[in-house]
Order: sequence, then C-alpha cells, then structure tokens
Amino acid sequence: MTGVVGLGQRAMAGRQGPEVAAKAAAFDRLGMQVTPANVLAIYAVIMEEVSRLQVSIRAFQTAYFEGMPQLGDDLVSPYAARGFTQATNQLVSKCQTAIDDLKRVSRGLAEAARSYGKTEDQVNAVLSTSEFQNEPARPGGRR
Repeated sequence: MTGVVGLGQRAMAGRQGPEVAAKAAAFDRLGMQVTPANVLAIYAVIMEEVSRLQVSIRAFQTAYFEGMPQLGDDLVSPYAARGFTQATNQLVSKCQTAIDDLKRVSRGLAEAARSYGKTEDQVNAVLSTSEFQNEPARPGGRR
C-alpha cells in the first residue's frame, strides 16, 4: 500500500489479540493506493459503509428488541428462539466490531487527507450523510 504507510497497523492500534495482527496485515495488503487525489473518495466509501452497517443494526434491533420470537407452541420452539437470539446477538456484536474497525480506518484516512493538504471543510463534507444511500435489509431478507 502506498500513500498511508501502515494504515492497517494504525487502524488497529490499541487492539490486542492474535487476530489483530492478521487483520492489520490484511488492511495493509489491500493493494489500495491512497493518494492526494483519491483519499477523500476512499474515505467516503468507508464512511458510507459505516453508516449502512449502523442503520442495518438499528433496524434489526428495532425489529427484534426482545429477541427472536418463538415460532410455535411445541417443546423445541422456546429453546430454538433462545438459541437464535444468542446467535443473532453474537452476529450483531461481530458487526459492531467491524464498524469499530472501519471507523479506525476512516480516522486514518481523515488524518491522511489533512496531511495531503485537504481542508477540514473538505474532510467534513464527506460526512454529509444526505448523500449516503442507506436501505437496510428488512428482517427475513426482503427489501
């Protein structure tokens, strides 16, 4: 990666664990070249993904605030509902971890943009969520 050397390392700064080094290396190996010409475009893509994921999590949590529903009156349904709730909570947690990682990357990109001479107004303009096209998936996979 050229432009922002060690972006993955900087994005994962402060995180610990064996998977952190691998994730940081994966960020570094993306082959993406961050340059003064494209830094804000890359920043915008990352921020849009953060926004999309956050909207999707909120929609899911609104729909299933109290957990997955029991689907039947049989003996297995209560156990299945608890299992599905536990599994979806774990998935939401993993998604939140991905959002946090993307936010770290975006902070590195914003820092890079400033070091390339981009103004604060230019960096902040990317955060104009009115341009983001967020349409979270509806529960059950329907749109």
